[in-house]
Amino acid sequence: MCVSVLESDLDSRKQLESAVGSIAERLSRADAGSLEMEAKKLESERLDVLKKLDEIRNQLTEARADEYRDIVLPENPGHPPMPLAKSCMKGGARLDPRPGRCSGAATSFSW
Repeated sequence: MCVSVLESDLDSRKQLESAVGSIAERLSRADAGSLEMEAKKLESERLDVLKKLDEIRNQLTEARADEYRDIVLPENPGHPPMPLAKSCMKGGARLDPRPGRCSGAATSFSW
């Protein structure tokens, strides 16, 4: 193993010595087989995390797209969300964060 010291201050040198000592101790206690098994286990965990990350990114993309998709109403399908919200607010309606109807709107729709 090769390491280099980039700074000449005493604290950096002590931290580097401590890190090298820890690495050397760990490598001296482990054999190739156990390190290989640990590497495979960590690779599997990494792939699981990357898969979950990809799923969450896809969900986020879908959630963002939902903000722009038309709202489909039984009596008049295909309304863009912004004009509906403006119409609802213009009519003196109160948007309630709980599920239910938007009161006072010319067109009623459920959340």
